[in-house]
Amino acid sequence: MILDYKCTVWRRIHIPDDINDKEYIIETLKKGLEPLLEASEYETLYDTSEEMTVEDNDGQSTIELYNSEYELLFKNEK
Repeated sequence: MILDYKCTVWRRIHIPDDINDKEYIIETLKKGLEPLLEASEYETLYDTSEEMTVEDNDGQSTIELYNSEYELLFKNEK
């Protein structure tokens, strides 16, 4: 069997010195992370991983159990 569960985790972006301008970074963040991700290295902070509840996930499942043929056996969706 296969058990999938959803979690949250923080990522850290290492912004290069050539774009290390506070105003530029803030204006870019207002539009989203994509430009900074493309121009920077980042790391996933696995020690910040936390399981999500159904409530955290807008009522959608956060735990799903499948058999070896990937047929859904259980989900905790409300």
